[in-house]
Amino acid sequence: MSLTDKIVLVTGACSGIGRAVSEELLKNGVKILIPVDIHQAEPDVVTGWRKDYPNLCIKYMSVDVSIAEHIKRCYQAIGKDIGTLDIVINCAGIMDQSDITRIVNINLTGVMVSTMQAVEIMRKDTGKGDGGIIINIASIVGLSPASFLPMYSATKEGVVCFNRAMAHGHDVLGIRFVTICPGFTDTALYAESTTKPGFYFMYNFEDRPKIRAKFKRQTPEQVSSGIMKLIQEAKNGSVWIIDGGECKEEVFPQLDY
Repeated sequence: MSLTDKIVLVTGACSGIGRAVSEELLKNGVKILIPVDIHQAEPDVVTGWRKDYPNLCIKYMSVDVSIAEHIKRCYQAIGKDIGTLDIVINCAGIMDQSDITRIVNINLTGVMVSTMQAVEIMRKDTGKGDGGIIINIASIVGLSPASFLPMYSATKEGVVCFNRAMAHGHDVLGIRFVTICPGFTDTALYAESTTKPGFYFMYNFEDRPKIRAKFKRQTPEQVSSGIMKLIQEAKNGSVWIIDGGECKEEVFPQLDY
């Protein structure tokens, strides 16, 4: 799949994995990039992209993905102004355990609402779109939960289940649903985890080096590089771990219904 003629939306696009993904897409010369983030004013990083890629179309959209109505308005505007999308990558997420409602709304509900809105303007069966791929970012703890991140783990496991279910028996849509489960990645989420009270649940910070030693340290750029590869190669319904910059498929039993 060539990216040069593709219209792509990325949530959480201005930091962490979302930023690295957006920059990789721009390097690949996408037709239109729609970076979505919570900032009301266009972030400096987006302004910088415009300078670096003057011949590419970049349409920043301010959206709070914890609010379903904001997401719906975003897709309505895209449907009206652009028509359709080819690729959607839902990267927005938080790890803070202190606000259960917010972590569920962003990490799970927001992903589901964004996915369903994307389906409506991408689906082939209604003639609204030409199909494409929707990639939802889960986490390695969505496959094997972390006791100090119970809410985060639950939301990410929910993303895995949701995307697998969306992929099964819905070939008529012409959309591939792919799940990415990154391992330990150096992002702002991890940077703030050492300073924000309530970020972890009953966590002994003395155990932090021992716990982090279990994971291969990787950069957001390594994750985004893996995602670019999987855009081309991943099958519908597949779940992939990206850990230490390496991609490995997590194989599940085939769904019966």
